[in-house]
Amino acid sequence: MQPNVAVAQGEIDANVFQHSLYLESINKREGINLIGAVQVPTPPMGLYSKKHKSLDEISDGAQVNLPNEPVNMLRALTILKEVGWITLKDNIDPLQTSLNDVTSNPHNIKFVPTEPAQGPQALQDVDFAAIQGNFAIANNIKLTTALKLENMTDPFTNIVAVDSKNKDKQFVKDIIEGYHSQEFKDYIKSNSDYEGYRLPAYFND
Repeated sequence: MQPNVAVAQGEIDANVFQHSLYLESINKREGINLIGAVQVPTPPMGLYSKKHKSLDEISDGAQVNLPNEPVNMLRALTILKEVGWITLKDNIDPLQTSLNDVTSNPHNIKFVPTEPAQGPQALQDVDFAAIQGNFAIANNIKLTTALKLENMTDPFTNIVAVDSKNKDKQFVKDIIEGYHSQEFKDYIKSNSDYEGYRLPAYFND
């Protein structure tokens, strides 16, 4: 069962795997009403390569893998914009993003959209791949090896999702308290496995 539907149907109390824009898209698609209870440390999307050591090695016609989901495609395209490879339209709707939003592509990049989970496998075959952090971690790709990590903003920081009707229940308060605890923050900051993660603002409290 889709994990957000499972929360909405009461099969599970909460899940943690997604950012708020993705949750918003699922709420609309499934007609459910989940909310983010608390942000969690999140591995950012990164631009990786097995064939090149530097972003300067971009060549005419280079192949770049990126997620085929609109929201995560926008994240990937934004990285490519930040490194100066492409330009994009203004005010792109994250839920409607497509390659048509690219306004200039001077390197004639050949975009290779695939299911997000396929990014690590595609990395072997393309020049560069924009890989979501969770899939990089799951495939033993260290975030710190990325040629560029995204400048992650709040809408793309992962959240604990709960049904909106449960937002004031004690178990939700307990989840929030656990993430905000000094013990949890100390563990994340002292563990090298979390190098490169984007930490929520409460880590600065």
